[in-house]
Amino acid sequence: MEKIKNLLLNAKWIYAKSMPKFPHEYTLRKNWDNDDFIKCVLFIRKNGYIKHFYKIKYTYYNIENKCYWTMGNPIDKTLLINRALLKINIKQIDEKDIDKKAGEKAGLIFCKSTIYFGIFDDDCMVGYAGVILYKNKIIDKNIYIYPQYRGRGYFKYFLDWRKNFAKEKNIKKIEATCTKMSINEYLKRGFETKEKYKNCTKVIHENIF
Repeated sequence: MEKIKNLLLNAKWIYAKSMPKFPHEYTLRKNWDNDDFIKCVLFIRKNGYIKHFYKIKYTYYNIENKCYWTMGNPIDKTLLINRALLKINIKQIDEKDIDKKAGEKAGLIFCKSTIYFGIFDDDCMVGYAGVILYKNKIIDKNIYIYPQYRGRGYFKYFLDWRKNFAKEKNIKKIEATCTKMSINEYLKRGFETKEKYKNCTKVIHENIF
Protein backbone atom coordinates (compact mmCIF):
# COMPACT_ATOMS: atom_id res chain seq x y z
CA MET A 1 0.00 0.00 0.00
CA GLU A 2 2.75 2.50 0.92
CA LYS A 3 4.58 1.84 -2.34
CA ILE A 4 1.40 2.43 -4.36
CA LYS A 5 0.68 5.58 -2.37
CA ASN A 6 4.17 6.96 -2.97
CA LEU A 7 4.06 6.14 -6.69
CA LEU A 8 0.78 8.01 -7.11
CA LEU A 9 1.71 10.98 -4.94
CA ASN A 10 5.04 11.45 -6.73
CA ALA A 11 3.73 11.00 -10.28
CA LYS A 12 3.71 13.82 -12.82
CA TRP A 13 0.15 15.22 -12.81
CA ILE A 14 -1.39 17.41 -15.49
CA TYR A 15 -4.43 19.64 -14.96
CA ALA A 16 -7.34 18.67 -17.25
CA LYS A 17 -8.03 22.02 -18.94
CA SER A 18 -10.79 20.57 -21.11
CA MET A 19 -13.10 19.96 -18.13
CA PRO A 20 -13.13 23.15 -16.01
CA LYS A 21 -16.54 22.27 -14.52
CA PHE A 22 -15.05 19.08 -13.10
CA PRO A 23 -11.56 20.02 -11.87
CA HIS A 24 -9.19 17.08 -11.91
CA GLU A 25 -5.72 15.97 -12.96
CA TYR A 26 -4.34 13.03 -14.90
CA THR A 27 -1.02 11.24 -15.22
CA LEU A 28 0.04 9.57 -18.46
CA ARG A 29 1.28 6.01 -18.76
CA LYS A 30 4.09 7.09 -21.10
CA ASN A 31 5.63 9.07 -18.20
CA TRP A 32 5.72 6.02 -15.92
CA ASP A 33 7.72 2.88 -15.54
CA ASN A 34 5.25 0.52 -17.23
CA ASP A 35 5.26 -2.11 -14.47
CA ASP A 36 4.63 0.52 -11.79
CA PHE A 37 1.77 1.99 -13.81
CA ILE A 38 0.10 -1.42 -14.19
CA LYS A 39 0.49 -2.12 -10.45
CA CYS A 40 -1.25 1.13 -9.58
CA VAL A 41 -4.11 0.60 -12.03
CA LEU A 42 -4.72 -2.94 -10.80
CA PHE A 43 -4.54 -1.80 -7.17
CA ILE A 44 -7.17 0.90 -7.72
CA ARG A 45 -9.48 -1.50 -9.53
CA LYS A 46 -9.11 -4.30 -6.99
CA ASN A 47 -9.30 -2.25 -3.78
CA GLY A 48 -11.49 0.67 -4.78
CA TYR A 49 -15.22 1.31 -4.51
CA ILE A 50 -17.88 1.80 -7.19
CA LYS A 51 -19.42 5.22 -7.65
CA HIS A 52 -21.44 6.83 -10.44
CA PHE A 53 -20.25 9.81 -12.41
CA TYR A 54 -23.55 10.77 -14.01
CA LYS A 55 -24.69 7.40 -15.46
CA ILE A 56 -21.27 5.78 -15.74
CA LYS A 57 -19.78 3.58 -13.02
CA TYR A 58 -16.13 3.99 -12.10
CA THR A 59 -13.93 2.38 -9.48
CA TYR A 60 -12.36 4.96 -7.15
CA TYR A 61 -9.68 4.68 -4.50
CA ASN A 62 -9.05 7.39 -1.90
CA ILE A 63 -5.60 8.44 -0.73
CA GLU A 64 -5.43 11.31 1.74
CA ASN A 65 -7.66 14.10 0.35
CA LYS A 66 -7.89 12.84 -3.25
CA CYS A 67 -9.69 10.08 -5.13
CA TYR A 68 -8.04 8.16 -7.97
CA TRP A 69 -9.69 6.31 -10.85
CA THR A 70 -9.19 4.96 -14.37
CA MET A 71 -11.62 4.86 -17.26
CA GLY A 72 -12.13 1.10 -17.08
CA ASN A 73 -10.44 0.16 -20.35
CA PRO A 74 -8.54 -3.15 -20.62
CA ILE A 75 -5.17 -2.83 -18.93
CA ASP A 76 -3.23 -2.81 -22.22
CA LYS A 77 -5.35 0.11 -23.47
CA THR A 78 -5.36 2.12 -20.23
CA LEU A 79 -3.31 5.23 -20.92
CA LEU A 80 -3.90 7.37 -17.85
CA ILE A 81 -4.94 7.60 -14.20
CA ASN A 82 -7.15 10.46 -12.98
CA ARG A 83 -7.40 12.13 -9.60
CA ALA A 84 -9.56 14.84 -8.03
CA LEU A 85 -10.04 16.43 -4.64
CA LEU A 86 -12.52 14.64 -2.44
CA LYS A 87 -15.66 16.59 -1.67
CA ILE A 88 -15.62 15.64 1.98
CA ASN A 89 -17.05 17.98 4.57
CA ILE A 90 -17.23 17.58 8.34
CA LYS A 91 -19.72 19.65 10.26
CA GLN A 92 -21.38 19.61 13.65
CA ILE A 93 -24.73 17.83 13.80
CA ASP A 94 -27.42 17.21 16.38
CA GLU A 95 -27.37 13.99 18.37
CA LYS A 96 -30.79 13.07 16.97
CA ASP A 97 -29.28 12.94 13.46
CA ILE A 98 -27.04 9.95 14.19
CA ASP A 99 -27.96 6.29 13.92
CA LYS A 100 -27.37 5.18 17.49
CA LYS A 101 -28.78 1.70 17.02
CA ALA A 102 -26.17 0.80 14.41
CA GLY A 103 -23.45 2.26 16.62
CA GLU A 104 -24.61 0.37 19.69
CA LYS A 105 -24.57 -2.91 17.74
CA ALA A 106 -20.94 -2.13 16.91
CA GLY A 107 -20.19 -1.69 20.62
CA LEU A 108 -20.24 2.09 20.86
CA ILE A 109 -21.19 3.74 24.15
CA PHE A 110 -22.86 7.15 23.92
CA CYS A 111 -22.34 9.97 26.42
CA LYS A 112 -24.46 13.09 26.95
CA SER A 113 -21.46 15.43 26.88
CA THR A 114 -20.38 14.34 23.38
CA ILE A 115 -20.32 16.84 20.52
CA TYR A 116 -21.19 15.07 17.27
CA PHE A 117 -19.90 15.72 13.76
CA GLY A 118 -21.25 14.31 10.52
CA ILE A 119 -18.85 13.16 7.83
CA PHE A 120 -20.34 14.12 4.45
CA ASP A 121 -19.32 13.21 0.91
CA ASP A 122 -21.20 15.12 -1.79
CA ASP A 123 -23.78 16.12 0.86
CA CYS A 124 -24.39 12.46 1.77
CA MET A 125 -23.63 11.61 5.40
CA VAL A 126 -21.33 8.58 5.35
CA GLY A 127 -20.70 8.41 9.07
CA TYR A 128 -20.33 10.37 12.26
CA ALA A 129 -17.88 10.95 15.05
CA GLY A 130 -17.94 12.52 18.48
CA VAL A 131 -15.53 14.43 20.66
CA ILE A 132 -15.65 15.33 24.33
CA LEU A 133 -13.91 18.49 25.50
CA TYR A 134 -12.69 17.63 28.99
CA LYS A 135 -10.44 20.04 30.88
CA ASN A 136 -7.21 20.20 28.86
CA LYS A 137 -7.85 17.34 26.45
CA ILE A 138 -10.07 16.06 23.65
CA ILE A 139 -11.52 12.56 23.92
CA ASP A 140 -12.42 10.87 20.63
CA LYS A 141 -15.77 9.11 20.85
CA ASN A 142 -17.92 6.97 18.62
CA ILE A 143 -16.23 7.22 15.23
CA TYR A 144 -18.63 5.24 13.05
CA ILE A 145 -18.60 4.87 9.28
CA TYR A 146 -21.71 3.30 7.79
CA PRO A 147 -20.88 -0.20 6.44
CA GLN A 148 -21.63 0.63 2.79
CA TYR A 149 -19.08 3.47 2.85
CA ARG A 150 -16.18 1.73 4.58
CA GLY A 151 -12.82 1.28 2.93
CA ARG A 152 -12.85 4.74 1.33
CA GLY A 153 -10.60 6.56 3.77
CA TYR A 154 -13.29 8.46 5.71
CA PHE A 155 -12.05 7.21 9.07
CA LYS A 156 -8.50 8.40 8.32
CA TYR A 157 -9.85 11.69 7.02
CA PHE A 158 -11.65 12.33 10.29
CA LEU A 159 -8.52 11.58 12.34
CA ASP A 160 -6.57 14.14 10.35
CA TRP A 161 -9.43 16.67 10.53
CA ARG A 162 -9.59 16.23 14.30
CA LYS A 163 -5.98 17.42 14.54
CA ASN A 164 -7.00 20.76 13.03
CA PHE A 165 -10.01 20.87 15.34
CA ALA A 166 -7.64 20.50 18.29
CA LYS A 167 -5.53 23.39 16.97
CA GLU A 168 -8.61 25.61 16.75
CA LYS A 169 -9.41 24.80 20.38
CA ASN A 170 -5.72 25.16 21.34
CA ILE A 171 -5.80 21.71 22.96
CA LYS A 172 -2.72 19.55 22.42
CA LYS A 173 -3.77 16.37 24.24
CA ILE A 174 -6.07 13.82 22.59
CA GLU A 175 -7.24 10.53 24.07
CA ALA A 176 -9.13 7.68 22.43
CA THR A 177 -10.24 4.12 23.11
CA CYS A 178 -9.45 1.94 20.10
CA THR A 179 -10.48 -1.44 18.80
CA LYS A 180 -8.09 -3.82 17.05
CA MET A 181 -9.34 -2.42 13.74
CA SER A 182 -8.56 1.22 14.51
CA ILE A 183 -5.51 1.22 16.77
CA ASN A 184 -2.91 1.13 13.99
CA GLU A 185 -4.26 4.35 12.48
CA TYR A 186 -3.80 6.08 15.82
CA LEU A 187 -0.31 4.68 16.37
CA LYS A 188 0.72 5.86 12.88
CA ARG A 189 -0.22 9.38 13.96
CA GLY A 190 2.00 9.39 17.01
CA PHE A 191 -0.40 8.11 19.68
CA GLU A 192 0.98 5.93 22.45
CA THR A 193 -0.65 3.10 24.34
CA LYS A 194 -1.85 4.16 27.76
CA GLU A 195 -3.83 1.15 28.96
CA LYS A 196 -4.92 -2.19 27.50
CA TYR A 197 -8.29 -3.80 28.14
CA LYS A 198 -9.79 -7.08 27.02
CA ASN A 199 -11.37 -5.81 23.78
CA CYS A 200 -9.85 -2.37 23.35
CA THR A 201 -6.85 -0.16 24.04
CA LYS A 202 -6.70 3.39 25.39
CA VAL A 203 -4.22 5.60 23.52
CA ILE A 204 -3.07 9.16 24.06
CA HIS A 205 -1.20 11.88 22.19
CA GLU A 206 0.29 14.50 24.52
CA ASN A 207 1.31 17.00 21.82
CA ILE A 208 -0.82 16.70 18.67
CA PHE A 209 0.58 19.90 17.13
